[in-house]
Amino acid sequence: MQRVVAAILVTAALALGATPAAGQSTLSDRVYIVRQGDTVSRIAERLHVTVADLVARNYLQRPYNLRIGRRLRPPESTPREVLRTLPHRDGTPGEAPRGGASAAQAPAPPGQTRLRREGGGAELFDLSKTDARAARRLATFLRADAEEGQRQPPPIPLHPRLAYALARIGGHYAGRTIRISANNRPRGDEPTGPTANHTRGTAVDIRVEGVSLQALHEFCLTLDRVGCGHHRRANYVHVDVRRERATWDDTGAILPLTNHRRGP
Repeated sequence: MQRVVAAILVTAALALGATPAAGQSTLSDRVYIVRQGDTVSRIAERLHVTVADLVARNYLQRPYNLRIGRRLRPPESTPREVLRTLPHRDGTPGEAPRGGASAAQAPAPPGQTRLRREGGGAELFDLSKTDARAARRLATFLRADAEEGQRQPPPIPLHPRLAYALARIGGHYAGRTIRISANNRPRGDEPTGPTANHTRGTAVDIRVEGVSLQALHEFCLTLDRVGCGHHRRANYVHVDVRRERATWDDTGAILPLTNHRRGP
């Protein structure tokens, strides 16, 4: 009898000891299953990771021809709340997103800003980083076309003050996505013309999800040595680098700079 009781106790102890490990494996064995319409950038956005991390984790190479049904391994940086929603390798479905909200709608983590190209994908950036590598990554993202794998000319790095302006805007509207106009990316192949500032990396057209254009324009005017165009019809605020602050409307008419406190 004592032997039976001891065996039962040992079995129970082993089962309890295995519980945390099993719980951990349920997250480590999660996969993302490619579906119709998926691109590398869209999958990275859903997982809340960078394209670079997703590509490295799955040894992907250009052109990114993703077969429907292919299983991708989530990068280690994937948030746990997102991992829980992904299916297991054996096909067992994941948990429903908490609060009834899609995981893709979760706010950006602290210190990160999500940038989205109109007609393209989104990535997370730490806009406080000003080193050359971070500048190249940001410029490459803004330059990339919506077509996956298409060859691109070398990107023009953003002017440091324009990157700083984006960092200030991202910090002010923490957790919200900054949308970049699709027609005004730094391309590097248009040295002259009306979009010359964009091609030189000194201007960008943006809006912030969930923020009125008027509010975004008002905050932009607090930034020093920055031009802010309020383009209501096109639904964006133009931001560029210049010696003195300036603002204008859709018609190009200069607006007065009044009651706007300068930023640092």
